[in-house]
Amino acid sequence: MDDREVSPEARRGIFAVLETTPVERVLLETHPLSVTTEKIQELQALIPGKSLGIELGIETMADFARKWCINKQLTKQEIRHAIATIQAAGAIPYVNLLIGTPFLSAAECLRETRASIEALLALGVRDICLFPTHVKEFTVVEQLARLNLYQPLPLWALVELLVSVPPETRCSLYYAWVTDVDHPGKPVSIPPRTGAEVYADVVSLLYAYLATRDDEQIARLAALRTPCRDEFCTRLAQKPASPLPQRILEGVEALCGSALPGHFERYKQEIIQEITNDWEIACQETHHQLC
Repeated sequence: MDDREVSPEARRGIFAVLETTPVERVLLETHPLSVTTEKIQELQALIPGKSLGIELGIETMADFARKWCINKQLTKQEIRHAIATIQAAGAIPYVNLLIGTPFLSAAECLRETRASIEALLALGVRDICLFPTHVKEFTVVEQLARLNLYQPLPLWALVELLVSVPPETRCSLYYAWVTDVDHPGKPVSIPPRTGAEVYADVVSLLYAYLATRDDEQIARLAALRTPCRDEFCTRLAQKPASPLPQRILEGVEALCGSALPGHFERYKQEIIQEITNDWEIACQETHHQLC
């Protein structure tokens, strides 16, 4: 829906083709700031008899983590406005959340994802897609991993999240990119894993739940006990060695040292002041999960 990325003429042409297909719902992904009532209504008019879903990649409802850990300059107010606009226009909001945000501990990741799910449900969102982080070459995440400043979460993180939420919440959750997916131009990627002895079973049960919504699949996942899961449980119990702002500052300094020599030193005081101010605001929020 961003006219700079897809021109209105191209967008209309794509939807003219989709109108001729038997699909019942058309789903597109866009940036929250590109959502407008006029564009939604125009697209709906191009696909009469079909519903329109609009997917937003917000990653987390925590402004601090979205800005400083993911580098998405987007606020909760802007997200709420986009969701409300989609709903008021009669379309269906979908929201993507990330599992495995850099700089967060395993426990912080799960707490924040659960809090984000609750916040989205309160806004009336009923289609929430969870994306486990893959470490892909040529990305900041890969560089952080090389610097030993990022440890990928195993697939058990997704399992733990699904097991820990009530069934009425779970039925609103989807997930994608659970395994490595081949596609044109695919970079070298490290997907979330478990131990080899249970990996096929875990993936099979995850996809079975997605296809059937049968809570028995979740019960079977919950019952699996292996050394790799015990290892993850131990990791969940570990407390971070330092507060989140300090972890982020150390990461930014290390990244600048390898890619932008002198940059961190030049702007250090400004960065410290900004992150300190943002952290103080974050810690004043009700039910904040990171402080």
